[in-house]
This record gives sequence, C-alpha cells and structure tokens, in this order.
Amino acid sequence: MGTDYVVLLVVLPLLFLFYVAARTIEVLLHELGHAIPALLFTKEDVSIYWGSYDPDKLKKLRIRRLTIYYNSIFKLWRAGACKHQTVDIDYRRHLIIVFMGPIFSLILACIAFYIALATNSHGIIKMLLFVLLLSTVIDLKGLIPNRGRSTDTNGRLLYNDGTLISKLLSLRNNYKDVMHLFELYSEGRYMDYADYFESLNLTCVDLDLYRTTIYSYLQISEFERAKAYSEAYFKRLPASRLTSWDYCNEGIIESQLNNLETALPFYNKALLLDPDNIHALNNRGFTFGVMDQHERAIADLDKAIAINPNFAYAYSNRGFSKIRLNLIDEGLEDIRYSLDIDDQNPYAYRSLGICQMEQGNFNEALSNFEKAKQLHPDTYQIDQLIRDARYRGNPAV
Repeated sequence: MGTDYVVLLVVLPLLFLFYVAARTIEVLLHELGHAIPALLFTKEDVSIYWGSYDPDKLKKLRIRRLTIYYNSIFKLWRAGACKHQTVDIDYRRHLIIVFMGPIFSLILACIAFYIALATNSHGIIKMLLFVLLLSTVIDLKGLIPNRGRSTDTNGRLLYNDGTLISKLLSLRNNYKDVMHLFELYSEGRYMDYADYFESLNLTCVDLDLYRTTIYSYLQISEFERAKAYSEAYFKRLPASRLTSWDYCNEGIIESQLNNLETALPFYNKALLLDPDNIHALNNRGFTFGVMDQHERAIADLDKAIAINPNFAYAYSNRGFSKIRLNLIDEGLEDIRYSLDIDDQNPYAYRSLGICQMEQGNFNEALSNFEKAKQLHPDTYQIDQLIRDARYRGNPAV
C-alpha cells in the first residue's frame, strides 16, 4: 500500500507537468496555425497572444510581420489568440485561417510523435509527445460551436474556432461590409463606423455587430440610437448569455439620458458578473455622485482605483464626491492627480469647475466648464453648468 502511495505521489505530479508542458506547446502551435495562413493571405502584421489577451501586460517577440505577445512561463498554457487583418481577404480564406489552428497543431503533433517512435527516442520524450498529441486531439472539440464566450481587456468577445466558422458562414453574403465595420471599430473610427453602418441597411444584424454598434453610438454620444440597438440586443439574447460589458453599456446609456434610477440595476448586474469591471464601478460611482449618494460613490471609486491606480476618470469622479462632502483638499488632490494622468479628461475639468463654483470663483469655474465642453461636448450636464456659472458670475446679464 505504501508503495502505491509513493507511485501516485510521483506519477500524478509528473503527468500534470507533462500536461502543462504539452498544453503550452499546443497553444503556440494552434495560434501559429492561424497566423501562418494569415501572413500568406494578407500584407499586414499578424499578432499572437500566448497566455493572455492583454498586450500591455505581456512581453513581445517580433519576427518580421509576426508579433508574439507572451506571458510568464507558468501562464502560457492557459489561453491563446491570433489577430489579423480581415478587410482584404474573402470569407473562404478567413475560414481557412480559422480552421487551420487545430489542424496545424494536430498534424505537427502526429509527425513529431511518429518520429519519436521511429527513432526510439527517450521514454520521457515519447511520453511528452504522446500527451501533446492527445492534447491536440482534444483541442478538435473547439471546432464545435460553443456558446461560451470570454472577453479581452476591451470587452471584445472572443469565440472558439467552431463558433467563428459558423458566424463566418452566416455572414458570407455581407462579409466584406461586416469586416469593414469591425475594422473601423478596432481603429476607433466610431463616426465612420456609424455612417457606414447606416448606409448598409442590413436586414440581419449579427449579435457581435449589435455590440460594436451600441458601443460606437455611445462613443459619438448618439445615446438614443445606442439605446434602440441595446434594447433589440437584450431582446434577442437570453440573460444567461449577456456579459458584464453588455449591462455596463446599457447602464451608461441610461445614465447619459439622465435615467439614473434605471441605470443602477444595470451596473449592479454588470458587477455581479464581474466585480472587477472598473468601468461599471466608475460609472455607478459617478451615478451615485450625481444622485448625492457620495459615500456609496466613493466606495465604488475607491475599488476602481485599487484595481487600476491610473484610472483618471475614477479620480476625477471621486474628487467630485469628496468636494460635495466638503472634503475640499482631498477632492482637489484627486482632481489634480486625474489631470496628471490624463490632461484631456473632461470630467476632471467639470469637477474642478464645480469646486470653484462652490468657492465663489465663477469665472474660473466657467473657464473649466468650457474646457470640458471643448474636450467632450456631451460631458454630463455641462451646458447647464456653463449657464449657471455665467449667471452667477454676472447675474445682471
């Protein structure tokens, strides 16, 4: 019995190490299977994410047009993704790019295991390559469409290969147009996206297209249009498939339309799904602040800042709530720090102007409100604040 326990204590950790090593190799081979045809079919750069989806937190290796972003060695086996241009390729080539991920890794694993057997390689090598082959076979299940979804750091949905193949087939009649829309979205050209989307008059809108359309209308302050598409999106998708970002965006729409009580349940649902969604924390904190619930606002904004200490909007919003609680020095410190991080943050100038209004410095307040409006014309209630500053600074006019 004692010997059996010793065997288990030795064999099980060894098998786990083999699995982690094989899975690490398999993730890279899988993404290379996507990247190689993408390099052949396009003239643009191709990126592989090995271990994570956040390029800001990864190291990178550049090989001509291919960039490999990689995590620490202990996290490489967890995840992978490949990003490439889609506008200049037809949907058939795109299908090949997607399909080749699991096929490429399987072919290489078969060849490597055959060579190891034919050359009678060391037992450890044969065991590692067998586990690699087994991992690539299991990976074929990714060709079956799966409703499970994850998101990258920008909230963009990430699908398995089977779902992507299914989506490409369903979009084949509008492939070029839809890919162009996604390209505009990824480049942050939201006004161009909206104009092009409206020109298409699509009869069938893909669910991902709903999400990018909602977000694009949010970015150009077309809140009523964003709301219309968001309501349609929520009707088409069961609650079990909605993401934290979906609820957060709906909350932002309602907040911007001044439906504050309606916005809060959406932020609550967003944070129930992802307690670390800093945008939901920040926007719920701002909404609490506008509703004069400043202690609750500061609690949300403290957590957002703890998660991301360089989140400028959370500092400016926390500064606003501290000023409302008569914590003037602390509030001003937050606002100034927000401007140190991002001097183009309109809400920092808005909060600073509100503080100056309360101190009776109406001309300085007006200057900061106008700066906020210049940076973002739809900064929350900025026109009303400008009118108040002008009137209180010169009531005779």
